[in-house]
Amino acid sequence: MFRMAQVPRPDWQAKVEAVGLTFHTDCTQPGVAPAGDDGSYWNEAAAYVFTDVEADTIRDATAALHVMCLQAAHHVAERDDLLDLFGIPPSWRSFVCASLRRGDPSLYGRLDLAYDGAGPPRLLEYNADTPTSLIESAAAQWHWLAEVHPGQDQFNPLHERLIDRLRAIGAMARQPGTALPVLHVSSVDDDGEPIRAWFKLYPWEWAAQDAFGAHLLGQDMLVLEPAWKMLLSNKALLPVLWRLFPGHPNLLPASFDEADMDGRYVTKPILSREGANVALRDGTCTLAETGGSYGDARRIYQQAAPLFQAAGRHAVLGSWVVGDAPAGIIVREDRSPIITNASQVVPHLIEP
Repeated sequence: MFRMAQVPRPDWQAKVEAVGLTFHTDCTQPGVAPAGDDGSYWNEAAAYVFTDVEADTIRDATAALHVMCLQAAHHVAERDDLLDLFGIPPSWRSFVCASLRRGDPSLYGRLDLAYDGAGPPRLLEYNADTPTSLIESAAAQWHWLAEVHPGQDQFNPLHERLIDRLRAIGAMARQPGTALPVLHVSSVDDDGEPIRAWFKLYPWEWAAQDAFGAHLLGQDMLVLEPAWKMLLSNKALLPVLWRLFPGHPNLLPASFDEADMDGRYVTKPILSREGANVALRDGTCTLAETGGSYGDARRIYQQAAPLFQAAGRHAVLGSWVVGDAPAGIIVREDRSPIITNASQVVPHLIEP
């Protein structure tokens, strides 16, 4: 694994916009600059290069971690004390746990992994409910590869796997360029028709707090992602995984108790998103931290993992799962050791 400098395509902005990546320069809030030196979110001035063996290692670790996460979710669903630690409202518990026991279909998720090409990939967290960067992963980096490195390969069957999975679920899959109804979360269908299938980028925990959320309880419509993803997308899963699989090479020590941590460790709110309110500490010294709106939330503590570093940047892998199968990777990098939604996305390729 190494980071390789590249010459960006002269018209790269138009190229990535053509495949749907219209937020290539700033995907954050107005006035918040992304991490790239050139002000861009998409960065093709570099590429991460993996061997076939490394790609297989990432794939196998992703498959193993996904299975462990499902086992942990079933364990949590049987324990009220753990559901308390996950912050699942009592009125929602039967709804969430029934969704898991039924096996309500899942479309996709993204595991964030620390990997340096030497040691095993280690799980940082599972973005299992509203994972983002699909366009960057499935389309932008694939078209970049075809044009800049024709004949080379990527670990990236994401586009095809998504379509196949949607067909298997029975949902309607449409290629880019065709229209589906898009509704604001506070609105209803304009024609008064019941919504039978809902693809959302609205977190389940937000729905559980909103007034309309109670109307979801007992509904039988298809929701992607399903309600049981509230268990996988919660960072309280990390200490549970460590309890169930202590010492597993793809896991990091994690706890609900900060006193269990030695040396460098990370503290995260159980429901923070996009790297908000995360701190990297070494004993009592804070080495890096991010702001956000989750400062008062319950937290977990996880041993810090060494991230791949090159050119003054830290890299984290986003490893996709579609259904229950690994489906490709994307790389995020930042000068900070804490990856956020402002960190740059960098394409990758595989060399034999």
